Amino acid sequence: MSDCDPDRTAATLDGVMNQSTSQGGNTMKTRGIPVLAALAAIMVAGVIAGAGSAGTGAIAGGKIVYAGVDPQDGLADVYAVKADGSAKTNLTNDTADRKDLSPELSRDGSKIVFVRDHIEKGTQLMVVRANGTALTDVTPAKFEIGDIAEPSWSPDGSQIVFSSNADGNFELYTLDLRTGTTSRLTRTLYPVQNLDPAWSPTGEAIAFSRNGLSATSRAASLYQLKVGAIAPARLTSAQGVDGDVDPVYSPDGRQIAFSSDRNGYDDVYILDLGRFSVANMTGTKHRDVEPTFAPDGSALAYVSDRSGATELWAQSLLTLAPGPASPFQITSDGASKSHPSWGPEAALSSPPAA
Repeated sequence: MSDCDPDRTAATLDGVMNQSTSQGGNTMKTRGIPVLAALAAIMVAGVIAGAGSAGTGAIAGGKIVYAGVDPQDGLADVYAVKADGSAKTNLTNDTADRKDLSPELSRDGSKIVFVRDHIEKGTQLMVVRANGTALTDVTPAKFEIGDIAEPSWSPDGSQIVFSSNADGNFELYTLDLRTGTTSRLTRTLYPVQNLDPAWSPTGEAIAFSRNGLSATSRAASLYQLKVGAIAPARLTSAQGVDGDVDPVYSPDGRQIAFSSDRNGYDDVYILDLGRFSVANMTGTKHRDVEPTFAPDGSALAYVSDRSGATELWAQSLLTLAPGPASPFQITSDGASKSHPSWGPEAALSSPPAA
């Protein structure tokens, strides 16, 4: 995300439309410590989290929502696709001149929150049912004057955490959907930027990225703010150009997957919160970014350009063999994509007839 672009995580989209800038115009990577012992521990944890899945090579089911370019009009919409790549659906298609970015599924899979960027007319915080109906603008009045970015659901779906520069630089805020009230979580001064918030599955903490602390580097570090804490705790130390970004908790809350360029390439990493060890899960010269866990924790999905286009890929965590599992390509339509969010398929009734 950048100081002027409300969705840094849409860097893959902007590579086709217009380049996302900082949090920097982020592509990402991590200072990964590819120690086999740490990686093996993470894989064991993945096996436990994914117990009940069919086989060590199986990819979990569910639905993945993402922002993708519509080839009909060249604008970004929110799409949904099954984890096996079937049943791709455009959920927010219309004729308006805007981009729909940073979608995230609620924990029960029934709703999607996303940012609607009206290019030069500001941003809106939007909620839509997972079947594309009941589109609702939930933007607090105060935030109509600033850019909103990277929303994330609370576990019970009653609140949304997001980043906004309404007060100057990008800070974190929560919106209570029951009362319409907002609360500010961080208070920093420019050029510090607080981005990429993700709510933990227990609701007791929020992970996010922070950059701008160094006069010589814009690389981001990961932080975690616990409920009731006065200040967040740093989880990683900034390395690389863009640093550590796009954190997302595993379903059991014990790990955080994130993107980083700490080793010179954009890769997906997993941070074990118990051991504070980091493992590189992709380790290629391709751009592998914006991870999301399967609902049962048995796999990761992410955006990758390894096929020549920005497609969605997944790889199982259910392996005891050294090193990460081989990835599986989910989409192959060639359209630019960003910010996948993997969740369960909710049983939603069809929209009423007009």
